[in-house]
Amino acid sequence: METNIVDKAMTLIRQHKFTEARGVLLPAAEKGEAGPQALLGQIYNAGWGVPVDYSQAFKWWSRAAEGGSTDAQWGLGLLYDDGKGVAHGGGCWQQIEAVAQGTSGLGVFVYQ
Repeated sequence: METNIVDKAMTLIRQHKFTEARGVLLPAAEKGEAGPQALLGQIYNAGWGVPVDYSQAFKWWSRAAEGGSTDAQWGLGLLYDDGKGVAHGGGCWQQIEAVAQGTSGLGVFVYQ
C-alpha cells in the first residue's frame, strides 16, 4: 500500500498539487510508513506548497530513516552537514551511520 500512496503523491507533486499530495501522505506517515514519511520530509525541505521548514523535514526524515528509508537517511545527512534544523555535525553522524548499517549493511555516511 505504501508504494501506491507514494506514487499517487508523486503524481500530484508533478502537477503542483502540493496540498493534495500532503493530504495523501499524512495519514500513512502518521501510521509509521517510511515511504510517505520520507516524501513528507522532502516536501518540507524543498518548500513544496509549504514554507521551507527544516524542523519538519528533520521530524519526518528521522522517522522514515528509523523505518529503513535510505532516501530519508540521505536527507538527514544533508541537514546535519548543513546544520539546517539541527546542530551542525556532532555525534549524530554515528547514529545515522548505525541506522544505515542496520538497514542496508552499508555505511552510507562518511564524515571526517
